[in-house]
Amino acid sequence: MSGGRPVETVGGSLDDALARGAALLQSDPALALKQAQVILRKDGREPRALRLAAAAHRARGEADFAAKAELLAIDEARRYPVLAQAAKALNAGDFPAASDLAAKHLKDFPGDLAAIVLSAESALGIGLHDKAIPMLKMVLDRAPGFAHASVLLVNGLMLSDQLTEARKTLDPLIAAAPDDIGLLSLQNRLLTGAGDFDGCVETTQRLIDLKPKSPDFRADHADALRFVGRSDEAKEAYRKALELDPDHARSWWSLADLDAPSLSDDDIAYLTRRLEAAGFKGEREINFHFALAMAHHARKDFDQAFVHFEAGNRKRQEAEPFDATEFAQLMTKHLDHASSIAAAPKEAGENASPLPLFIVGMPRAGSTLLERMLGQSDAIEPLGELQVVSHMVQRLMLTQGRDALPQTIAGLNDQALASMGTWYRNRAREMMRSNAKIIIDKMHMNWRHLPLILRMLPQAKIVDIRRDPMDCCWSNYRTLFARGHAASSDLEDIASFYRTYTQFTDALRERFPDRIMLVEYENLVDRPQDVLGDVCEFLGVSYEEAMLAFHQSSEAVATASSEQVRKPLNRKGIKAWKDYEAHLAPLSDALGELAGS
Repeated sequence: MSGGRPVETVGGSLDDALARGAALLQSDPALALKQAQVILRKDGREPRALRLAAAAHRARGEADFAAKAELLAIDEARRYPVLAQAAKALNAGDFPAASDLAAKHLKDFPGDLAAIVLSAESALGIGLHDKAIPMLKMVLDRAPGFAHASVLLVNGLMLSDQLTEARKTLDPLIAAAPDDIGLLSLQNRLLTGAGDFDGCVETTQRLIDLKPKSPDFRADHADALRFVGRSDEAKEAYRKALELDPDHARSWWSLADLDAPSLSDDDIAYLTRRLEAAGFKGEREINFHFALAMAHHARKDFDQAFVHFEAGNRKRQEAEPFDATEFAQLMTKHLDHASSIAAAPKEAGENASPLPLFIVGMPRAGSTLLERMLGQSDAIEPLGELQVVSHMVQRLMLTQGRDALPQTIAGLNDQALASMGTWYRNRAREMMRSNAKIIIDKMHMNWRHLPLILRMLPQAKIVDIRRDPMDCCWSNYRTLFARGHAASSDLEDIASFYRTYTQFTDALRERFPDRIMLVEYENLVDRPQDVLGDVCEFLGVSYEEAMLAFHQSSEAVATASSEQVRKPLNRKGIKAWKDYEAHLAPLSDALGELAGS
């Protein structure tokens, strides 16, 4: 007892007792703790009394005892029906409902860490990472041992591109549980996002050691090996995955994409038979079709290859349709607001370094080749395909709506733009391993976000690399992308997408010729020294002969071009569509005059 005042142990309700304890927290935390202990003698795991005890311990400077009490209170969250309903909605993927239920519970029980974590997890599911992260940090400040909150925080930091802080949060968790498969899988995702593919090789090998019969871990390991240039080992790892699961569709497609000629007659017969008999659905069916398409292409059986390219794309289109008209209208609205991209004040001093170079354009247009060439200069550091800008745009769409995106970007004030530019630079600096004066972000689809890039980074340079329309669109159609490029699944849709892209970037280049440069892929292949010299002049750096030895670089490549850019320049990708000319009338017709350009 403190101050000679008795703890009230009899009379009144539980709510009254809790209120008395809360009133004592500031003036007499020792007495508040005794009040909580009195309640806990009657119900040893009463969550509100545990939270009162935790608050009293914190006020007394007893952080360890406070954290233990908070964890006990979290464990007792199952008492509350509303939280049970919120958890059920969360598991079902109904994030808005889970958020509403957690908020309802917090009105009655403010400070309940279990409910705050449910609310944060719902926010992550919705895409509101900026809302979730401070909630999770507050929870971990009060309950540092709450591992689930730490894992959620790592996910939130990754989704908001704060990879350095994510790594600092994850490393102690793995140190405490080095054999935890879930944590190691999360580490592999984090390393992938950070472009540390040597680290991915090590982590996926550790996962294989812990679970040697997992075909997924074998395939993840193979992917990492491929990205660091260890192709033969990658093929062996994909084959091992297929030994464990002969129907492991991702491994079949990855192996075909890496080395289609290595698929034997028996492989093709097996894939054909299983595709016809097994009744595969979804991504597995799509992967089988694309693996067979690549195998037939390698044997120059172009008609049969097209059958499978078409079938796989048809299934992907059903799962992810594309509205070409709606997309074109959205990009036209951006152009309507392009006058907002005024001559913004230049960043000063250290804030202007490094200079961002965005290589944009269609997928499969040569961005990896150009990046790898320029990256041979010590003045330029390639950072791969950063998702920072696309994540910024996603946040704007979540809060303002997709249709209002052009107006939203045009209406951003100077303070907001400066903040966003600083955020981009800070995230890019986290990825850097050198003191290069220029960094390359080759997220090609950033062409869609040029109005934002031009406004928030007024010193940034943009190189638009463009490939022959027929070659480019056909290459998109025959590539199995991860989700996010729905237009590639239909010949007419990809033609419309290409037309919109050229109209949009051409219009912006006419307005900002000092900031946007056009490079034609075919010229880069045929006259590399001239083209690279022009690009270097545009960037204000010196051309170096080493840029022509790009294929000798040992740097990792995590794109569909990972094998091509490890070979000397060649014209294999030029006029490649001709092999399928008999099937590409819909593409040629949809491209119109561009098809002959």
